[in-house]
Order: sequence, then structure tokens, then C-alpha cells
Amino acid sequence: MTERSQAPLDKAGLQARIDALWREELEWVRRHREPDMSDLDAEIGKELERRDVHALPALDIAMWPEDVFFTVDVSDPERFNDRFMELPMGHIRSSAAFIVGMHHVLVLFILSLVMVFPAATLAELWPLYAFGLLLLAPLFWFCFRTEREPMGRVRYNRQAQLLHIDDGKGHVAHIPWRHVRPLVDERSTSVLKLYAPRPRAEIETYKLRIRGNPNPPPIDLSGPYECVNSLPDLYELQGLEFIRRYMAHGLPAIQPHPSALAQGLVKATDHVDVPTRWAGKYLLSPLRRYWHALCLGPWLDERARLGEARFEWNDEVKQLCGRSPNLRGLDARPIKPNPRAYYRPAYDYPVSFSYRLVNRHGLPLMMAPESMRPKAASKA
Repeated sequence: MTERSQAPLDKAGLQARIDALWREELEWVRRHREPDMSDLDAEIGKELERRDVHALPALDIAMWPEDVFFTVDVSDPERFNDRFMELPMGHIRSSAAFIVGMHHVLVLFILSLVMVFPAATLAELWPLYAFGLLLLAPLFWFCFRTEREPMGRVRYNRQAQLLHIDDGKGHVAHIPWRHVRPLVDERSTSVLKLYAPRPRAEIETYKLRIRGNPNPPPIDLSGPYECVNSLPDLYELQGLEFIRRYMAHGLPAIQPHPSALAQGLVKATDHVDVPTRWAGKYLLSPLRRYWHALCLGPWLDERARLGEARFEWNDEVKQLCGRSPNLRGLDARPIKPNPRAYYRPAYDYPVSFSYRLVNRHGLPLMMAPESMRPKAASKA
């Protein structure tokens, strides 16, 4: 009897099995130091056939030193230290505040109709307002309820050379840094993404969910193993170099550029796009500051921060990020950069993620380094 033909588990049994799979994920990673990467390479090959997905330099290729310009405040030792650095899953704008703003726009639109058509009364326009409210109220309630839920986070564990990715539900993927493939995805907006082999726990979870389902949903690249760059003011290449340098060289390699400090360009990272305590710094216009307050922005930002404050890493991540980590079965060697190859941003090209490969003298490379050549498809 095949696994798909077996009877599906009940809700409690399914959840218990899923939680057990994620608890076993780290031990599986320890036992499979060199997993088969052919499936990942095939998936990425399909993605790169799209016009809006682009490959970035391999992890053993460093940026030309003169082009490195970091503006991230790394002075918080709880998030940036010699053992790990921690970033939120993404830079998130309060969606509930956006819905409230849409409501205010609707009100202003109705008031403008009254001014343009003096014969129209507010009572006659009431059905239009009620219809808009009927559409917006459920969206606001959904956003309002979900913004206090714990958010996922990403830890870049330098001493174990792992990415710990929590989906906000306590399920942690442990991704070896050397298995990561950086890409730029322009499908919605240009963003740096880090892809890695799908965690075994997610694959087995998928199998459990489709048990007894004759038409299972297809697997795609979305999932907890997909990391999105969440560093403010660092575009794709600088964001990749920020992470690469930290994993290879540690905290001294990602300090803000002296010019950035002199110009006051250094900004702290936060998961809220317009946090209340920095409102005066980010909202230069008094009108925008007033609109942010009118949309309940400060209150909703605080709710989002409370959601993040409820997050806590599990014990195995704390141990691996501690002073005496158990590195059994893990390849904790930092990736050494290629001494004969660098990449330089192509500033004369219209997209921010374009680059050129150069040698150690700054001259164009005639052939890409081996780590950046297309992988041959493995034979069955």
C-alpha cells in the first residue's frame, strides 16, 4: 500500500506528526552533511528561465572592496555578535494601517463628490460608503488579528555556518550556509532571495498532507527555506555581500562605512516600516506624519512590535548559538572567498543587481569561476 493511498490522519494526529518531524530536522541535517543538490539546481534552473528572476554571484565570490558600502547599525549585541546575527523575515508595513488609509480615502472621495455635485447629499451617498465599508471591514479585522501573532525570524549562525529559519509557528529549518543559492526576484518588486534545499521536515509534511488526496497540490519554491533580504537601504548586491562577509569574516567585516557614519546614513533594522519611536526621522513631512497617525499607525505599529516580542527561539537554536555549541556532524568551516575573482556592481546598467566579474587586478574575467558555472544535470 502506497503512502498516498493510506487513510489521512485526523487533525490532532497530523499536527503531532508534523511537530515531531520538525523536532527531528536538526538531527537529519547532522546525518546528511552532503545532501543531493540536483533537485534544487533543477528548480533554480527553471526559475532562471523567467525574465524576472536573475542569478547573483556565488557565495565564494566577494565584492570588490572599494564598492562595499554598508549603512546598517550593528551595535545591538543581542542581534549582531561574533556568534550570530539575527534579522526579521522581511520589512513589513502595517497592513491594517493600509486598510484604514483606504477607508479614509473612501471618505475623502465621497466628500469630494458632495463638493463636485452640490445636489447630492450625504444621505444619497450613504450606500456607496456602506458598500466600501462592507469590503474593508473584514480585511481590517483579519489584519488586526494576525499582526499580533508571532513573526518568523532568521538567524545567521556563523559559528555553526547555518541559517536558522523559524516560520513563526516554532518550526525551524536549519540550512547549511554553503547550500544557499542567491537570486533576485522581480515578480512583485526587486528583492534578494536565498534558496536552499527543501528541509526534509517540509517534504514529509507535504506527504502527510496529501495522504489520501488523489489530486495533491504541486510543490513550488515557496516555503520556510526561502529567505528574503530585510536590510534597510541595502540593495540586492550590497545585501548579499553584507550576509556573505558576516558568515565568512564575522562582525568586524560588516561595520558601517565611515562615509555613511559621517553622513548620518546608518539606520537600525526593525520589522515595522514606520516605527513610532523613529517617526520623526523617517517621516520628513508633517502631512505624512499626520496621515500616519490618522491611520492608527502608531497604535498598530506597537501591536506589531508586541507580536515580535512574543517570539522565542527553541532550545536547539539557543544551544547552537551559545558559547559552546554542539557542532557534531556539521560543516562549520566558513566559505573562503576566491582570491582570483571578484564582482563589481555595474552602475552603468539600468538594474541594481547587475554586476561584472573581475580578477584581482580589477580587469574583466574571461571565464566565470567554477562555482558560478551551470551545474550539469545528474543522471538517474
